[in-house]
Formats: sequence, C-alpha cells, structure tokens
Amino acid sequence: MNEYVIAIPSYLRHIELKNKTLNTLNRHGIHKDKIFIFVANQKEKDIYEEYLDKDSYYEIVIGEKGIRNQRKYISKFFKEGLFIISMDDDIEEFYFRISDKEQQPLNNLQKFFNNAYNTLKENNAYLF
Repeated sequence: MNEYVIAIPSYLRHIELKNKTLNTLNRHGIHKDKIFIFVANQKEKDIYEEYLDKDSYYEIVIGEKGIRNQRKYISKFFKEGLFIISMDDDIEEFYFRISDKEQQPLNNLQKFFNNAYNTLKENNAYLF
C-alpha cells in the first residue's frame, strides 16, 4: 500500500467539510486512517469534533491560522518521506478532463491517489 495521507486545511467550514469533501472521500472508499483535518485553534477543533462523524477522518490537528501558515505546518507535521495530498474542504466531486469542453466524473479516486503517489515518488516530491 502506498504511504500517503490526505491533509485538509479548514477554517470555520465544518458543514462544508462534512457535506462535501468528507462525503466525497467516503463515497470513493478512501479509508479514514488517511484523512487528517487541520484547524486553527482549540475552539474550532471542538466544533469540528462535535459536528463531524468520527468515522469519517483519522485526526483533527490544531495547526496555524492562515492558509499559507497552515500549509507550512502541514508539511512539517508528517514524518519525512510521507507523501501528502492536500485537499480543499469543499470538494464535491473529482473530474477527468477529456477535452477543453468535455469532462466526466472520476470513478476511481483510490487509483487517482495511487497515481499521484507514484508521480510524487518519481519526482522526489512530497506534496500534491
């Protein structure tokens, strides 16, 4: 199994996160042990823990406020060599682009993430 995690920075968007990104990941069969949610403070963490289904993520981490600071924090949070797929908190679907005018929903997100992992590994990169 590929060694990657999904990091989702979120700020005051627990409803969107639950209804969109976590729902999408669940629908595609992504195991909760890969999903980490990063929030800015303890108050926000408490809100997220109360609202979100514990079976939809692995951990809620208090990082830093501000998306730039949060992304830096995420990069340093995980052990070296672990590949990080960073996602927005409002993803409703993934699409495969066929042409400039045509796209279709991605039907195998796990395969997509595995391909992303392999691309990162081949390029000695760690954040996708």
